[in-house]
Amino acid sequence: MRVARFIWRQDGVVTVDWVVLLGALTVAGLLVLSMMTGSLGDHSTTVASELQDPHFNTTWTLPVEPD
Repeated sequence: MRVARFIWRQDGVVTVDWVVLLGALTVAGLLVLSMMTGSLGDHSTTVASELQDPHFNTTWTLPVEPD
């Protein structure tokens, strides 16, 4: 009920509140996007290279015993 009243009020204070609120949400979204873009790009590059490469590379070894 309070949210609906907040949305439909026509005085200037509410308009300023909405501008500040939406501006803050936009800045927060841009910050999250800028922080996540590098790590997601690196991860997707790694996954794509693993899927397209015919060899499986790993840093660990498995002991293989003779038959």
